[in-house]
Amino acid sequence: MSKPDFGMIDWTDAQLDEMFLRSEAQPLDGFLNAGEHRVDLSSHEIYNDQRWKGFMPKGLLATEATARLSLGFAKKLWKSKSGFAGETQYFGGTIATKHSIRDLTLDRQTHDLPPGRYVLLGYTDPVFKYLFYDLLKPISDDLMLFRGYTGQFPDGKRGWTALLLRRYPFAQMGIDDHDLLFAGGSTPTDEDLLGTWRLDALYYSNQPVEIARIRFHRSADGRLQVDCDTTNSAQGHLLPKFVSEHFQTEHVPTLQPELRAVDRHYLVGKWTTDIRGPYAKFLLAGSPGLFHPEKGAGRARRFALYYLLTRMPSGATESAS
Repeated sequence: MSKPDFGMIDWTDAQLDEMFLRSEAQPLDGFLNAGEHRVDLSSHEIYNDQRWKGFMPKGLLATEATARLSLGFAKKLWKSKSGFAGETQYFGGTIATKHSIRDLTLDRQTHDLPPGRYVLLGYTDPVFKYLFYDLLKPISDDLMLFRGYTGQFPDGKRGWTALLLRRYPFAQMGIDDHDLLFAGGSTPTDEDLLGTWRLDALYYSNQPVEIARIRFHRSADGRLQVDCDTTNSAQGHLLPKFVSEHFQTEHVPTLQPELRAVDRHYLVGKWTTDIRGPYAKFLLAGSPGLFHPEKGAGRARRFALYYLLTRMPSGATESAS
């Protein structure tokens, strides 16, 4: 089957739900996660069959549930002794809620569901068991849609219809995808770096968020220099001053070794540093931020900024100077 239309990532709830209603559900066997994880450099796409990456519809009103899911979620499906099982993962898989899974075939209108095939995902945790359920439709090789409900099946209230992908472009990569690209890349040369780049950090949504533009160029004496412009930083994201200071000329000897060249269009970087004071306490308490606590014991807790550099077209405005 053809790969999904990535433009669906920006669809509204109404658009996704219209597709959900008119699409035919495929057998679930072909949509179980087998664990393959690879990069397609020719198309700048990632195939990640470790889980189905979730994308909430655009333009939803903020609620407790949408706020939780907007920080990143995925669904994982596998074969069990009794049929199928699954879970919804949050915060990159550090938190998971288990699902019971049942195939449904409705021969007549049932509540808000027209006749057809569906996959019912129940929540097995006692706290959520009678509060939520999902209705899933596997549609094509790398695409599923699901409706999230509050209440008990079949009489619950639909909250939204969301998108699940296991193939997506670099612009939607997560930290595990970043790790894959980083491991396969090479330390860039000065010539690799020259130009203007969009700087995206992997926020807690597990997707890149633009925080700056940076420009690598040569001084009159031939030395490599870098300037950082944060005027394009996404609103609402806390950007400490020491972040923009890290992407300045005096830090080039530190900056270059933390980068890996994917190809001439993309670089990935990982900056690990000590953070102290109130900001570190907020991060350790689980507050969404650009830095992620590093695992492992040490004298001081260290934090990592995972980022992606995307080369800007040569004709783009270079506001960094």
